[in-house]
Amino acid sequence: MQAGVATVFSVDSRLPGAEIHRLVGMLMQRSRSTVVLNKGKAMRVAAVDQIAGVVQDWPHWSSLPWVVGGRLDPAEIPSLGVDELVMREFKPIDFDLQVAKLLEHFDWGVFSYFTSFHDAIYTVVARQSELCSCIVAMLPQGAIMSSVSGPTFANKLNNATYYDHGEPGWLAYELASTLDEGLPLLLTRMEGNGADMYYRWNSETDSREDFIWYEEPLAQLERMDAFDVGQTHYQVHRASDLEAYLQLWSMASHEWGIADATLSARTDLEGLRSVIAERRQFDIIRSAGLVAPWAYGQIYGGGSDEHHAIFHARDAAVTQRIWQWADERAISRF
Repeated sequence: MQAGVATVFSVDSRLPGAEIHRLVGMLMQRSRSTVVLNKGKAMRVAAVDQIAGVVQDWPHWSSLPWVVGGRLDPAEIPSLGVDELVMREFKPIDFDLQVAKLLEHFDWGVFSYFTSFHDAIYTVVARQSELCSCIVAMLPQGAIMSSVSGPTFANKLNNATYYDHGEPGWLAYELASTLDEGLPLLLTRMEGNGADMYYRWNSETDSREDFIWYEEPLAQLERMDAFDVGQTHYQVHRASDLEAYLQLWSMASHEWGIADATLSARTDLEGLRSVIAERRQFDIIRSAGLVAPWAYGQIYGGGSDEHHAIFHARDAAVTQRIWQWADERAISRF
């Protein structure tokens, strides 16, 4: 079975699980055979309800990647090399490989991989235009975050995830210098009901500092906007001092960190206000494209140093620069 031209849909994982369950059920009804790949095993299933017995917390992502694939024709699915079809790590080049390998055996596939400490994106792959139309019709409006068609897809990804411990914020600043659009913007977030958290603990003196740590570096930057959403105070500054900008990002591993996002100089500030007011936060994946050509931030897991960088650009070519610069630090994919 040749890979050929297919369509890849990125579906929001915040969609109720019942909707993904219903979508996969529809695809299975149109198929002559369906296989679930999980935990190093391939298992044929005859009904969508059986998948929950194979995949923990189906249809949500949970610790291990999973793939569901189906064939429309009656041909027998050959013995599958699960390790080849279910990748543990995901870098951009692997995405095309994953899709191609799936389409060697299946007419459609659905998979979900780790993409952050509290999120994931469902990926739906379909070969036939009729199936693609059914997928679009089946899902609620807004559930499909993006769709791309072709023999290759990695160069069309708009999002990147990578580790940047030790230098948070640096690649985003460097990117801005190559785009000829001016200095980037820094969005900061301070919790109004937790001012004490911004007095850092000094381990050398075994006492709390008597000043708010971020006030000095923040004063070195040009302020562009400030606003409140509930008890949370936001400010937008131009990154006019590199040292101060990096100092503010350097606290990303600590609860007293305030850097929330680095944004393109061409960000719509009024739109930024509106999005944060409506959604009560700035979500790089779901909000950035509405107000900015590109944006960078951090995804947190809750533990010490448990965070990674997240980047989104409207232009996939810009995201490719970040993937290339991140190189071996690149992880997973959105």
